[in-house]
Amino acid sequence: MDHAEDQHTIREWLRPIDRDAKEERNRYTFEMWLACYTQQKIADAVRMAREAVATEAKPFSTIAALARSLSSWLTPACLKFG
Repeated sequence: MDHAEDQHTIREWLRPIDRDAKEERNRYTFEMWLACYTQQKIADAVRMAREAVATEAKPFSTIAALARSLSSWLTPACLKFG
């Protein structure tokens, strides 16, 4: 096995670990965003640049807008579970 094959094998082994770490970071970022932390506080917590957090958080505002839109037509009876 040559060096390029070794690197490819290692990348393949690490792919699930990288994916899981990114998912966890994204989940934590979203939770902090919901808790109204600043982008800088989130960036410090997840060890990313503030600009990267701003880019990652853009879809969150779409989710928030959708939630506001849904809440405007949902009645309290619709929100009861059980």
